[in-house]
Amino acid sequence: MRRVLLWFEIYKELKEEINKGRYKSGDKFLKIKDICKKFNVSEITARRVLNELEREKLIIKKQRIGTIINRTNLKLFFIVPHVWNLKNISSLPIIQAEVLKGIFKKSVEENVEIEFVDEKTFFKNIKNGIYFLFYHSLDDKKEKEILEKISSNIVIVHSPVSIKNIHTIRVNLYNGAYIAVIHLIERGYKRIGFITGSLKNEWFLLRFEGYLSALRERKIGFDVKFVKETDGEKEENDWNAFEELLNLKNPPDAIFCANDKRAIHILEYCYKKNIKVPDEIGIIGFDNIPETEITNPPLTTIETHLEKLGEKAIELGIKLTTEKIKETQDIVIEPEIIIRKST
Repeated sequence: MRRVLLWFEIYKELKEEINKGRYKSGDKFLKIKDICKKFNVSEITARRVLNELEREKLIIKKQRIGTIINRTNLKLFFIVPHVWNLKNISSLPIIQAEVLKGIFKKSVEENVEIEFVDEKTFFKNIKNGIYFLFYHSLDDKKEKEILEKISSNIVIVHSPVSIKNIHTIRVNLYNGAYIAVIHLIERGYKRIGFITGSLKNEWFLLRFEGYLSALRERKIGFDVKFVKETDGEKEENDWNAFEELLNLKNPPDAIFCANDKRAIHILEYCYKKNIKVPDEIGIIGFDNIPETEITNPPLTTIETHLEKLGEKAIELGIKLTTEKIKETQDIVIEPEIIIRKST
């Protein structure tokens, strides 16, 4: 019993020293023989102490260097709109909610504290550190002002594109659309429509470019009449766009929707009109939101790994805090297809 208590007391003492900042990130830590000498204990006890500190990721082993301090008192900041209720993630926009799940999960795993600040608090009290910001979650004026103040210390999360001199974490939207359309072609569909948001919006323009590239690569002609832009909010608007496609002389035999919400609206229309999916028309979405598993039929879609975006944000925040990074980081998450019964 005494041995168990002894290793635990040593572990608590060393953990407290680390958390109080006695060591800096990257400093070499005590070796087994150092602990044995300092606390007059056996190698078995010293090894158990180190194993526990390593398990909590307070220390890490580096080849040719030895055991070093992973980090101490690491805090990262996240700027969010003041109207967001972070106590109820489900009330947030679904994409941001999924990203935040990844952030919360990884911050716990990595023993990192996340402090959320709204834009008003940020401008009143700008602290040293790394700040995260969802792309265009604030109005343009506030976002521009923030970027001007701390451009080298900010990470834009879920950006559609890389941004000059700003760290970004994003999904390869172009490739996601390309994968979706290639899948439809390989399923035997030849006339593929595209229901999207405004192509003046870079989020949808990138998907459109991926759609075009897949058609071009497989030598399928592009028909501008097969592209319909909708606001994606009211299901009637998506239904009307879909009806216009069906009323063409040679209507599409498959539809690629720029997001799952539009695809679900189209599936609902097909169900009401007794249009058989995928036999009469194939439907594919984008984002893999939870509802896609329970649609009738379950929706084939593109998984954009939104939680992974959050996890990568924490990893990048740690890297920027503990290492000397001179180059602007642009981390790109590759999407993958989730094949279900709608194609």
